[in-house]
Amino acid sequence: SRHLPHSGKVPKIISSILNRKDIRVDYNWTGWQKAYEGLHSGKYQGSFRQSQQTESDNNYFASEPILHSETVFFHLKKKPFCWSQLTDLNGIRCGATLRSKYPSRFLKAAEGGQIHLDWLSDDSLNFRRLLLGEIDAFPVSREIGQHKLQAYFTPK
Repeated sequence: SRHLPHSGKVPKIISSILNRKDIRVDYNWTGWQKAYEGLHSGKYQGSFRQSQQTESDNNYFASEPILHSETVFFHLKKKPFCWSQLTDLNGIRCGATLRSKYPSRFLKAAEGGQIHLDWLSDDSLNFRRLLLGEIDAFPVSREIGQHKLQAYFTPK
């Protein structure tokens, strides 16, 4: 986020590494889709994202992971949510964010109808749907989820 010190952990690490080679970094804050289009058009020379490059996207080089994060399910406290395997998600309405990386077994379970996924373009929209009771759970990195909640929602 442009509002965090050093724009957050990953930009701080990237800037630190590139500055050692006298490369100055300017960050543009945009959605995943616009960043991806900017890479294709040459507007941007690089992008960082939450997950590794996919096998089908061999137009780019990807570094080793810079930071590992834990993906968790956010849910309302008044609607307890317990699971230990994918079959426990049967009947659970899950939100998902377009262009975010999810484990292949999770996506295969959704394709096979074992998990119901509703796709939206932004994590904040999925949190709004969660608060409205339109979905039961939303998988996202713990840090990103907490940041979105603090930045866009009141404590209540």
